[in-house]
Amino acid sequence: MDRREEVSVELELDSESDEELFADTMSLSPDSEVTEDDVLPSSGTVTLTARVSEDLSNMESFGVDEATSLHIDIEDTIAFEKTV
Repeated sequence: MDRREEVSVELELDSESDEELFADTMSLSPDSEVTEDDVLPSSGTVTLTARVSEDLSNMESFGVDEATSLHIDIEDTIAFEKTV
């Protein structure tokens, strides 16, 4: 993927009971950062899905608490990082 161009990213965040907590499609330019506040529950497990195309997507589940942040890095792959 040429990250010198804008990409369209579909994001979904679901709770462990399959409740949709967040869903959006956004266009991201290279080196852009987007922050979404107040979408993680105070505790539990969430599943985060990021999809750029049929060939470039990732889905992972995370245990979260009030101090958790999730970060997504999109290059040739989609990588998630959890911080507390």
